[in-house]
Amino acid sequence: MKDPGKLGAQRKAVGRERILKDGKLEKVGGRQMFRNLKTGDVETERTITIRLPNGKFANVPSFNPRTGRDYKTEGAAYRGARDEGYTIKSYDTIAQAEAAAGSKSRRLGQELRKRGY
Repeated sequence: MKDPGKLGAQRKAVGRERILKDGKLEKVGGRQMFRNLKTGDVETERTITIRLPNGKFANVPSFNPRTGRDYKTEGAAYRGARDEGYTIKSYDTIAQAEAAAGSKSRRLGQELRKRGY
């Protein structure tokens, strides 16, 4: 089956394969779905909570499915999100940022479970 991905950078998603359905990329919440080959888990994006230079907190991708990049440090993840044009929403406290990340994760997880993943 031909891989319909349009971004060559996605091939850099080492240790992951894109999930296809009927020959098309499977998406949830507008995000491409990947299977982690090591764990078997389905991933759409992985984020970390960081402290911004202004003292606020934000959730930024540590694995970005649009580029296939894995960021190993908070600084690299922040620079990657900024350089890739992400809108970085900030929160006053780490608890608020983590609550927002948890809510998003639960919402995506519910959708994945509905689809049998």
